Parts: sequence; structure tokens; C-alpha cells
Amino acid sequence: MSEDRVERIFAEEQEKSEEQRLLVNFVLDETGSMESCKDATISGFNEYISSLKRRRGTIRMTLTKFDSTKVEFVHRDAPIAEVDPLNADTYQPGAATPLYDAIAKTIQEVPKERANVLCIIMTDGEENASREYKKEDIVKMIQEKESKGWTFVYLGANQDAWTNAQAIGMSFSGSSSNYNTSDFGIARAYKTLAANTVCYTAQTENFFSEEDKKYMQEKEDKK
Repeated sequence: MSEDRVERIFAEEQEKSEEQRLLVNFVLDETGSMESCKDATISGFNEYISSLKRRRGTIRMTLTKFDSTKVEFVHRDAPIAEVDPLNADTYQPGAATPLYDAIAKTIQEVPKERANVLCIIMTDGEENASREYKKEDIVKMIQEKESKGWTFVYLGANQDAWTNAQAIGMSFSGSSSNYNTSDFGIARAYKTLAANTVCYTAQTENFFSEEDKKYMQEKEDKK
């Protein structure tokens, strides 16, 4: 992973003649533990959206924010050009983590016949507040959708991301990673997401390379 990787990928994508169609389902943690990295999350997500708006082809997005008071669809299958940046008013962390409810409701928003779907789950905590769905429900949903070609990506901080991704039914360790919750680490996580989303075309076992994972987990060298 190098600092100019995203720009290189954009250049390569613009040379391709085919136009890709992709639905990005983004499940974004808005629980209380995200308060300490609120500004970095807003900035990183906005850079991610800006990057996708430059991608050749058609991208649509469903953005789901969640805490234990709500599972909120900010956008439902919206053209990427219509996805607004987050700000301090539209991203306000609080409460606990109904991760299963958020994942299930996001999956259910997508018509059954929809293909080429990338579902990104980004959280700094573990499930502790779902009321409608259990882990077994999520396992069944994810395994069914993977069999139809969906790719699920799990970015987890302060946890063993692959263990938790595997526990909810994800099959590929290359589609999960930890990330560092410093401002530096969050910026790197979103930059890596952007690069890999931009060049994504179909289901893959390795959304993240080992180099990507190392890059997202490194601490800033302030020397």
C-alpha cells in the first residue's frame, strides 16, 4: 500500500471501456464508543464518498447508521452522486451496538435479484443491543447472499475482526481486517476502502491484501 495507490487505481479504471454497476451497502457504527473518533470518521467517510464519485461506471449506495436507539437508512439505493457528506449534525455517536439488527435490515433492503453487491460493515465494538435478530439469523443471511455472489467486508477496531466476521457467517478472511482508531488509522482505513471499492468488480476472497491490513493497523510515526 502506497500513498498514491488510489490515484493510480483511478487512472487505471478510466482506461477501461466497460462500465461497472455496483451497489455499496455501508453499515456504519454510530454508537457511543465512536465519539472519540467522530471527526476522523466524518472526514474519512466523506473522502471515501468523494473517491467513489470519481469511479467509472454506475455506483449506488445504501448507507445505514446504527445505535441502540435506531437503525437509520440515510440513503436507500441512491446514485452515488446524490449521497451527501456527513457532518457533525448528521453523525452523532451515542448508545449501544445493535450490530445484528443493522446488518439484517440492510440486507433486506436489497431486492433478491440484485447482483454485484458489496456490503461493508465498519464498527469499533461488538454486538450488545439487537432486539429483532440473533447471530444465527445473520449467519444464514450472509451465507445465502455470498452464495449469490455478494461480497461482505468487515472492518473492526478494538476486536479480533476475523473471529467476529467468521462468527456472523463470512467465509473469507481476506475480506476482514482490524484498523487503528487514531485519526491517522481511520484515514488509512477509508483510503484503503476507497482504493479497493474503486477496483472491485465481483465477489472476491481477498478484498484486502496482507499489505492493506498492515497499512490500516500501523500507528503513526511522529518522529
